[in-house]
This record gives sequence, C-alpha cells and structure tokens, in this order.
Amino acid sequence: MSDQLIQGDTLYDYTEEREVIEAETDAKIRDVACYLSSVITNKG
Repeated sequence: MSDQLIQGDTLYDYTEEREVIEAETDAKIRDVACYLSSVITNKG
C-alpha cells in the first residue's frame, strides 16, 4: 500500500484529492461487484 501513497502522505492525512480518488475507487469496485453478481445470476 505504501507504493500507492503520495510522497509525504500517510494513512492519517486526508486530502481532497485522496477523497476523490477513494470515491472513484469505491464506485469502480461497486461496478465490478454488480457486474459479477449479474453474471452469476444470469448463469443459473
């Protein structure tokens, strides 16, 4: 995880940029989860 942190950033620093990145990541994870759920549901 440390490779993905901006230099000088820590797990406790919460910047606006980090908030945006985390929100985008969460949305993409939800998209993948919904896709996988639909694939599994449509198979059975």
